[in-house]
Amino acid sequence: ACQNSFETLRQRLIEAPIISYPRFDQPFILQLDASDVGLSPILAQKLIDHDGKVREHVIGYASRTLSASERKYSPTEREC
Repeated sequence: ACQNSFETLRQRLIEAPIISYPRFDQPFILQLDASDVGLSPILAQKLIDHDGKVREHVIGYASRTLSASERKYSPTEREC
């Protein structure tokens, strides 16, 4: 199991980059996840890969912790 995990990780590290350059002629996708302690937005785009398949490519990641007052917000308010 460990060897298989290592091989998978090694393969992923030598594949195409995880973060792509933005294409300003294409729409952006903003995904946001909020927990009780922080926020994690992801900016992505659906782009055509080298093999002709449309895939979601990450443009950027971010994260931050919530302030004491923000932690009192409801989950819906945190994700707005």
